[in-house]
Amino acid sequence: MRSAPPKRNEKAQHTGKPVKPKRWWYPVRVLLIVLSIVLFGYAVQILGASYAELLVLNEEVAQVEAELAAEEERHEDLEREIDRLQTDDYLEVIARDKLRMIRPGDIPYNWGNRR
Repeated sequence: MRSAPPKRNEKAQHTGKPVKPKRWWYPVRVLLIVLSIVLFGYAVQILGASYAELLVLNEEVAQVEAELAAEEERHEDLEREIDRLQTDDYLEVIARDKLRMIRPGDIPYNWGNRR
């Protein structure tokens, strides 16, 4: 009596002979491995260069941000100076010291050759 052949979804029983891999598959596997290694190396090279450029650009951004913060501080100082110079008290000091102006009723004093 013969046993029935295995169905498609059932595994065939091992007959004891070693199963040889198909010879056409070996060069394809080698080619795929080599191609994968080459593509991986290329991707690493491109990403490495991009990462180095990114580091340089981040350093430039930090430098420009530091310069911007310094200029904003200087701008605020100048605005405070403008506000101070526009007060009536400061204008009076300038009028008295540099323009030698006096208020009505003040007694002028001459302290020598003062410019």
